[in-house]
Formats: sequence, C-alpha cells, structure tokens
Amino acid sequence: MVVRAERQSNLELMRIVLMLLIIAHHYVVNSGALALLPEGARSNALFLLVFGMWGKAAINAFVLVTGYFMCTSRLTWVKVLRLWLQTKFYRLTIFLIFAAVGYEILSISGLLHVLFNLAENVGNGFTSSFFVFYLFIPFLNKLISALDRLELDRLLALLLAVFVGTVTLFESRAFNEVCWYVVLYLLAARIRLYPSRLTESRFATKVFFWASVALSVLSVIFLGLEGLDRADPVLAYYFIIDSSKLMAFLSGLSCFLFFKNLSMPRNAFVNSVASTTYGVLLIHASSSAMRQFLWGDLLDVTGAFSLPLPALVLHALCSVVGVFAVCSLIDYVRLTLLERPLFAWIGAHRVDIESSCLRAGERLGGLLGRLARF
Repeated sequence: MVVRAERQSNLELMRIVLMLLIIAHHYVVNSGALALLPEGARSNALFLLVFGMWGKAAINAFVLVTGYFMCTSRLTWVKVLRLWLQTKFYRLTIFLIFAAVGYEILSISGLLHVLFNLAENVGNGFTSSFFVFYLFIPFLNKLISALDRLELDRLLALLLAVFVGTVTLFESRAFNEVCWYVVLYLLAARIRLYPSRLTESRFATKVFFWASVALSVLSVIFLGLEGLDRADPVLAYYFIIDSSKLMAFLSGLSCFLFFKNLSMPRNAFVNSVASTTYGVLLIHASSSAMRQFLWGDLLDVTGAFSLPLPALVLHALCSVVGVFAVCSLIDYVRLTLLERPLFAWIGAHRVDIESSCLRAGERLGGLLGRLARF
C-alpha cells in the first residue's frame, strides 16, 4: 500500500497573504486616494504608496501557484464550471443587491453586461483574463509535454525578454494579461517539472524574496518622492504598475518560491480560509459600484488620508483585514450551502450528464448537417 504524503499548507497560507495584499492594493488604487497624495502629508503619502504596491506581484504569484499544480493535472469541465458559476454568482447577486438599494441601475443593458462581462473584459480585468487563460491549460500542458528542458528554457527566455524586458525598459505594448498568464504558467511548469538547486533551496529563495521586496520598496519610495514633487504619484509604481514590469515579476516569483519552500504542516483552518480567497476577490472587486460603496462610502479612504499617520496605518490595516474576514465568511457560507452540495450531486451523476451532453451534441450536429445540405 502506498501512503501519500500529506499536503502542507504553505501555499494555502500564501493564497491568504496574497489576497490581503490585493485588498491593500485596492484600498489605495480603487479609492481615489492616489490623486490626493501630492496634497497631503509626505509621510502619509509614502505609507499608502508602499501599502498598496503589491497587487500586481500578488497576481503573478497567484497565477504561478495555479500553473505549479495544474501543469501535472487535467482540466475537466467540472473545474471550468465551478469557476464560471462562482464568478457569475457573485457578479449577478451583487448587481441585484446594489440595484435594489440604488447603487446600480436595473436595466436590460446592465443585466447583459453582468451576463457577458467575462467576454467584455478579457485583457482588462483579472477575473475575465484568468478565466480565458484557464481554458488554454489543456493545450499548454500538451505544449509543455512536447518540449524538452532546453527548448522550454529557450522559449521562456524569449518570452520573458519580450514581456518583461521590452515592457520595463522601452515601455512597449507587448503586455497582455492572458498572454502574460501563459508565460507565468510555463515558468511554473518549468519550476515543477525541472527543479533546480536554486529553486529548491530555502536559503536562496529566502534571499531572493527579501532582496526583491527591498528593491521594490526602494523603487517605490525613490520614484514616489519624485512623483509627489511632480504631482504625479503614479510614477512611484513604474516598475510594478503592470504584472510584467520587472519588480512586479521578480517580487511575485520570489514570493511564490519562498512560500513553496516554506515548511508548514497541514492546517485545516488555513486550508479552509484559503479556499475562500478567490471568492474574496470576486466580492470586494466585483464592480465600480462596489468600489464606490466599499472604499468611498463605507470606509471613506480619502477622508482617512488626512488622519495622523498612526491613525491612517490603523485604518488601513483594519480595513484590509475586515474586508477579507467578511468576504471570506460570505464565501464560506456559499461553499457550504451551495457549491459543495451542487458539485457533490454533479459528481454522483457525472457519467449520466456527460452521456446526455454527448447525445445532445450528436443530435445538434446531425441537425446542422441536414440544414447545411439545403
């Protein structure tokens, strides 16, 4: 009998940390606070610039961990359906709730936008781009299996030169969310399938992680001071403003490697909370109306910017943790009451469902064939 090693919770802990960083990023960039930074206290401005700088790096690490696991797995229609239903559930539910209380206008065009937002926002939003990228996984796995180690290395070197090098150094327009996630997927597969002493070394990845963090912070502070003097605070984020910018890439990669090599026993609570992280993203970043409600009306981030620095720090930390906790609890309820019972039923009837879909497809194909002959 083969005893399977119990999966650790290190990467699940990483998912939680990443989502907290993404919420912190949204606290700054989705609240309107960035525009106020040149007008306020320099200490407050620098704090918010550093506090909200990690969003793109966190996205990179999230996609890397997806690639790390999925490059040796099979993407099934059940996994795709699970992701699609979760995305649509929150988008539609939040839209209807906000329409009922006046934050959204209930209209046919609004409903159509909710129903087709995944298609509308490809390349212009993480959830849409990630869903489309997710559909490419079977083909990416075939590509990976067809390449040897040297070929994969050469392909990655070329892709990184284009997506990281030209975007960072020459501000090219090569960056595209879906294509970039493909690059990260291939990189994660390289790390998983062909481990090296550097990627497996706890010491090396720890040094890489802290060096990347330090360089990223220094770049934000240095450019931030210049940007505040020019009344252009976005300049602070030059090296991290897109996911393929150099420091966003290095920070995300080093974070993934650091947590991958972190020794942490399985923790049921951590795993349970981590299972809600994508739901946390879908809830708190669902729409412009949610951004206005959350960061503008409820938490008043722009108003908090004028507080003394200790009070601002406390407001920022409590807001991020509070948003995460509430959204995580909501998604845990959804998982318990809706998703798990539904997919338990689907699992029990999967063969029948697949057979019915196959027969329906054959009938539809026959009908289309007859129509084509007319």
